[in-house]
Amino acid sequence: MPVRIRLRRVGRKKQPSYRIVVSEGQSPRSGTYIDNVGFYNPRQDPVELKIDLEKVDHWIARGAEVTPTVKSLIRKARQGSAGVEAPKAQAAAAPAAAKAEAEPVVEAAAAESVVEEAGAEAEAPAEAAEEPQE
Repeated sequence: MPVRIRLRRVGRKKQPSYRIVVSEGQSPRSGTYIDNVGFYNPRQDPVELKIDLEKVDHWIARGAEVTPTVKSLIRKARQGSAGVEAPKAQAAAAPAAAKAEAEPVVEAAAAESVVEEAGAEAEAPAEAAEEPQE
């Protein structure tokens, strides 16, 4: 039996959303599955699509067949279409890079204020010491 990457319907009556799953070819649409690789909600505006592309690539390399609808969703996720969330690896790297860039600026600003405060404190006692001697 071939392994397939396909949509599994979840949600309430008349309000479908889908999980993108890896399952045996003969199992029913909403039956058991091997691995959950993503989520698709066409009822949101913009459409909600989250796919772990690393897992998808892993299963395709192992010989999993992809249904036409899921193939289209994977293509949209790789292109980064509007309303599609970035893959995990890119999404995790982007905030870390932004945080790394922001931290040195904060540290530099803090260091400057410490130097200014130390300079002001050093001048204040010197002025105070000079006044009584006059």
